[in-house]
Amino acid sequence: MTEVKAVGIPVLTDKVDIAHARIEFAGGAVANVTASRVSTERVRKMRFFSTTNISHSTTRGAMRCVSA
Repeated sequence: MTEVKAVGIPVLTDKVDIAHARIEFAGGAVANVTASRVSTERVRKMRFFSTTNISHSTTRGAMRCVSA
């Protein structure tokens, strides 16, 4: 990892209700991770981007690969 940026904010409670992190890797890949306790759906999202223009997204445990 070369850099991690993260933010979390309280919305409905005094704890972090929404969190987002961006993780950058030495090879140029980037991962975006989001979690929310205030969404009406129980969803966790992760998106990975690489220098080969391939995006991997996960929602509800399913992996989807999109080639650009």
